[in-house]
Formats: sequence, C-alpha cells, structure tokens
Amino acid sequence: QVASLSSFNLNAVSTNGNIYLFWYGFANSSSFTIQRGKASGGPYTTVAANVANQLSYTDSGLAAGTYYYVAVAGGVTSNQVKVVMSNPVVVNTYLTFDQNNGTVAVDSSGNGNNAILVNNATFVQGYINNAVFLNNNNNNGTGYVSLPTGFYNSLADFSITAWVNINNLTNGMRVFDFGYGTQRYFMFTPSNANGVATFSISLNGFTQSISAGNALPTQQWVHLAVTLLGTTGSFYVNGYLWAQG
Repeated sequence: QVASLSSFNLNAVSTNGNIYLFWYGFANSSSFTIQRGKASGGPYTTVAANVANQLSYTDSGLAAGTYYYVAVAGGVTSNQVKVVMSNPVVVNTYLTFDQNNGTVAVDSSGNGNNAILVNNATFVQGYINNAVFLNNNNNNGTGYVSLPTGFYNSLADFSITAWVNINNLTNGMRVFDFGYGTQRYFMFTPSNANGVATFSISLNGFTQSISAGNALPTQQWVHLAVTLLGTTGSFYVNGYLWAQG
C-alpha cells in the first residue's frame, strides 16, 4: 500500500545549527530518501538515501543560508519545505567582571579570552554582582580593559552587550574599541564629536557609522546591545532600537 501525495506531509525546523526534518501520513514504506536544494522547486541533491527511521532525519554541518527539502518514498515525493539556517549562536567571550581584586578578568565562555585591567581600572560593585570602574582622572592615563589580540577574528555576525553606567560624558569616549590601528576597527562611543551615540566600523580607512539622536544617559545603569547581521548594524539601549543601518 502506498499513500497518496496529499497525505505525505514533510515539516522542518532549524535548531542549534541543524535542520530537523520530520514527516507523517506515509504508511508501509521501509525507507525514505531526503533531497535538498538551494532554489524553490529544485534541482535537488540526495543528502540521505534508505533512511530507515520512519519519523525523522537531521541534516547537519550546513552553512548559513536558505534550503529547500523534499522526501521521497514509494515513488511519491512529499511537499517541499523551506528552511532558513542562521549561523549558530556561539559565545566568543563572556566577561562577568565578578572578581574582587587583581587585574585579570576571567572569560567565563571557556575560550580563554581573559582580559587585563589597565591604568588602575578596578573591580567595584556593579549592576549584577561586580563591574569594572574605568577612571579617566588618574596619573597613569585613562583606565581600560584589554582583550587578547585577534580574539574576534572568527566573528561574522555578532552581538556585543554590556551594562554601562557613565558618570560624565566625554565626546569620543568608548564602550569598546577593537581593531588594528586607526584604519581597521569597530567601536562604540556613547557620545561622538556631535554628542550622539555611534557605532562605527572602519576598513582600510573607509568608515561606516550609525548614530542615534542623542548620547547615552548618564548617572544610571543602561543595557547596551550592539549587533552586526550581514551588512546591517544596529544598537539597542534598554531593549529599544536606537539606530540601525
């Protein structure tokens, strides 16, 4: 007995870097063939033949992109399903700043990207447990936190988040500034030369920036999230979109 096409239903979801395919409504078939294409309607390439599991199949090791699937059994081809695969979310560096003393901020991601407190930067009480106080009024220069060279080299799309409490704004001050010199970098300033919050990326001297209508607020904790997705940059303050482009 072979089920009709209308009763052979293929479904799919993308999760944790894999595409999970599952189907129902097809009885009395001992195996299935899974086919994948990059355009709606094909052409399709067989990615798995003689799949004995009559319920599901997991397609893994795929790059980000859009994929189209059909399943074949008993000479019948299922409906086509479309799945958008995003890059899996991987934590590159996670600095809680929960140490109480010393000059090393431990990377809790497990990737070993420990940071160093420079110019009398110190651990203090923060919004959640501890934070780092960056003093720009000391004899050693402005305090900052230094991360390992090239820790971001494997990044494509990314998000950088932090709780920030600014005592006094200075135009050009940074929340982060990563790169190689003045020609290749990406940075966020809570107040640029025009007094507005700005996220900038520069490559070989060509700089693109997105700016909000005002600077970050002072004398209070605010949550900052800066993202790059493809060619679109965005930043959010306390969950609200401030700028995108």
